[in-house]
Amino acid sequence: MPALRFKTCRLLPGNVWNRELSKIQRRILRRLRKKRKSIQRNLSLRENRNSNIKLQTTRKLSLFYGGLPRRKMHRGREHTSYIAFLLNQETRLDVILVRLHFSNTLPQARQLISHRKVFVNNGLVSITHWKVSHGDLISFPENEAKTRSEEIRRSFYIDILVGKIIGKCFPGRIWRRTKKEWFRLLKTKRGCRLLLKSCFLKELRSSMQEEDNKRTKKFGSAKVCLGRSFAEHNRMKRIDLLRRIPFD
Repeated sequence: MPALRFKTCRLLPGNVWNRELSKIQRRILRRLRKKRKSIQRNLSLRENRNSNIKLQTTRKLSLFYGGLPRRKMHRGREHTSYIAFLLNQETRLDVILVRLHFSNTLPQARQLISHRKVFVNNGLVSITHWKVSHGDLISFPENEAKTRSEEIRRSFYIDILVGKIIGKCFPGRIWRRTKKEWFRLLKTKRGCRLLLKSCFLKELRSSMQEEDNKRTKKFGSAKVCLGRSFAEHNRMKRIDLLRRIPFD
């Protein structure tokens, strides 16, 4: 992350834009979070603590959505007004591209829109704050569609396989270290090949196959081959037709 943006992260503290941080930046943020937690515990009055949390959240939201003025955020006093304000921001084209995993961060999504690589209802859009309504079709050119599809596959692979399935096999501290290495390798094609050939994935695959075999022995095979069932159904139909045809 650039130094100017990291200064705001130090003040808040937190990775507001969800960008990659260096090792030194991560250490600084950890220390600041620990200090803030100790200060919050020592606070006697809860009102001051709640007001501090509100100010931090409003500042984070204004920075995340691209420097929103704080007057708009403080206008509504009821909860419904805050929800309507946030929903209005979530319907923007750049935010939707991030939520759908077409891009990792808001600056990347805005760069795509400004370079005229995003179409809404088969029409070119160059406005980053374009409001998308329900039922609108978002599309990309052929060359850009391949790269977007690769990013979506990578994001789902990281969330489902790396985050949920493999994370259960490792203990907490070891998994934190291995997770960083896996994310670093997943950015390149060579790294993905190395991960597929790793001993851990082979062992995990074999253990999952053994569990499936044990379940099939206990409860029977729940899997059905559709091609085989359709062939059997057609064969039975032919037999019924032959029985009904009168032979002279």
